[in-house]
Amino acid sequence: MSIRAYLIWAAIAGTAIGASSIMLPRWIERQTATAQQQLQTEMSESYSGCREVRRAGKAPLLRGEPGYRSWMDGDDDGVACEDY
Repeated sequence: MSIRAYLIWAAIAGTAIGASSIMLPRWIERQTATAQQQLQTEMSESYSGCREVRRAGKAPLLRGEPGYRSWMDGDDDGVACEDY
């Protein structure tokens, strides 16, 4: 079951039985914490675009590294501002 499907199921089940909060399995909590840490790392540096990344000598940026943004990764392979 995907996380999204589980959350939808849990929300419906919780509403049906009158639960005020939903208990998430630990693996979802760990996955969420890891995603939040990755986002914080990526957001710790900011560049206006790949030209600025290259000028700073940081290209290419890998997913999870400071400064990485998905909009700079044209082919969504986890590598932004790669050489062509």
